[in-house]
Amino acid sequence: MALQAALGTTDPSGHLFHLARDLGAEMSLTALGLPADGVDAVVE
Repeated sequence: MALQAALGTTDPSGHLFHLARDLGAEMSLTALGLPADGVDAVVE
């Protein structure tokens, strides 16, 4: 609850995604080991 109160309406996952991207983390599905047509193909 304290963390949620400190963050307010901020979306921490969105912030972490942008931070990782800005630091040069790989963002392509194929580089992350997923098929090029997305997560739906993994589920099928």
